[in-house]
Amino acid sequence: MPELELKPWISIWVKPRQTVRAIINYNVKYRFFILSLLYGLPTVLQMAQNFSLGSVLALPAILLLCLIVSPLLGALGLLICSAFLTWTGRLLGGKSTFAEMRCAFSWINATNLVTVAVWVALIAQFKEVIFYEGFVRMPMTALEATWLSVYFLIQLSVAIWSFILLLQAVSEVHGFSIWKSLINVVIAFAAGVGVVWILGFALERLVDRV
Repeated sequence: MPELELKPWISIWVKPRQTVRAIINYNVKYRFFILSLLYGLPTVLQMAQNFSLGSVLALPAILLLCLIVSPLLGALGLLICSAFLTWTGRLLGGKSTFAEMRCAFSWINATNLVTVAVWVALIAQFKEVIFYEGFVRMPMTALEATWLSVYFLIQLSVAIWSFILLLQAVSEVHGFSIWKSLINVVIAFAAGVGVVWILGFALERLVDRV
C-alpha cells in the first residue's frame, strides 16, 4: 500500500477536509488505536482527578491505570459519537457511512495531542497533587496560578478550534454546508444527552424497585 501523501497530524489543524478525505481514501481505520488513546486519555485523567486517586494511589500507578483504560474508553467514545453523528446526519440527508464518520471524528480529535501535552506539563509540575479533587482550590504560589491559567487558556483554545474542525469534517463526509453540519452536531449531541437521561432514569427506577 502506498504511503499517505500528507502528514495528517499536522494537516488536520489547517486542512481538515482534505486530510479527512485523504485518510478515508487511504484507510478508514488508520491509526485508530492511537486516536482512541488520545481521545480517552484526557477524560480518564480528569476522572482520576474527580475521584481524588492521588489520595489512595502513587503517581506511577495512576498513570499506568489511565494508560490501560484510555484506549478502551476512547474507542467506545469514538464509536458512540460517530454512530450518533452518522444517524442524525442521515436523517438530514447526509451521505456518510459509519466507517467514514468514525474516521473523520477520530482524526478531528488528533488535536487532543495538545490537551495531553498540557496534562503532562501539569503532572510534571504538580505531581500526584493534580489528582486530588478540588485541586484548583488548593493554595498556590502566584507563579503556579499563572501557569494554571495559561494551561486553561491553551485547552480552551484547542477545544474551540477542534469544534470548528469538527464542523468542517462533518461537512466533508456528509456533503453538508457548515450550517447544516452545525445542526447535525447539535442534534447528535441532544440525542446523546437524551439517551443518557433515559438510561439514567430507567436505572434509577430499577434501583428503587430493588
